[in-house]
Amino acid sequence: SSADLTSIVQEITSRDNWCGGNAMNIFITGNSINAGSRLARSFDDSASGAPTIHVTYDPVNIPATANYCVTNNHSSQVAQGSDDAEERISNGSVSRGGNSLDMVRDGSNDQIVGLRFKDLNIPKNATISSAFIEFTARSSDSGATSLTIQGEATDSASKFSSSDDDISDRTRTSEAVVWSSMPNWSSDSVYTSPDIS
Repeated sequence: SSADLTSIVQEITSRDNWCGGNAMNIFITGNSINAGSRLARSFDDSASGAPTIHVTYDPVNIPATANYCVTNNHSSQVAQGSDDAEERISNGSVSRGGNSLDMVRDGSNDQIVGLRFKDLNIPKNATISSAFIEFTARSSDSGATSLTIQGEATDSASKFSSSDDDISDRTRTSEAVVWSSMPNWSSDSVYTSPDIS
C-alpha cells in the first residue's frame, strides 16, 4: 500500500480559507533511488481508472463553522483532462491529456505529476483520520521506485494549464509523504498510496 497522506490533507483543510467543496491538488515527484517508474492511468486514458482520493475524517469533532450536510467519508476522482498533468523537470514543459501518468520518469526524463481533485466536501479544520490515492496501473512496471507526495498550499486549487512551469511554480505544503518500496505493478491492477491525511 502507499504512504499515509493524512498530514498533507490535514494541512490543506486547516488553511484559513478552506471550505468544504473546494478543490485540492496533489504533486508527485521522484526520489534519488528511482531506477524505475510506475505508469498510472490518466483521465484521458480511462475516466473510470483515473486516480481517486479517499478521505475519512472524525464526524464527532466537526467544527461549528461547518453549516452544511457532509459525510465523514469522501472520494473524488480526477474528472477531466486538465485535472492531471506532467511537467518535465529539465525544461518546465507541461503536458495534459496524455494516456498515462508516468510517475515520475518518462524515458530518461524526470517529471512532476500533478493531480487535481474537485468538490472535496471536507469541513474546514475537520480532524482527518485517513487519506490515500488509488491508482490503476496502465502497464506492468518494476524496479526500485520511491515517490514523494505533497499538496498545493492553497485554499482552492485551480486546474492545470499547459504553461511552462505551471506545476513547479505552485507553492507546496510543508507536509510531505514518501511512498518508498513501491511494489512491482501489474497492468490494470489497483494500487493504493500511503495515507496522506
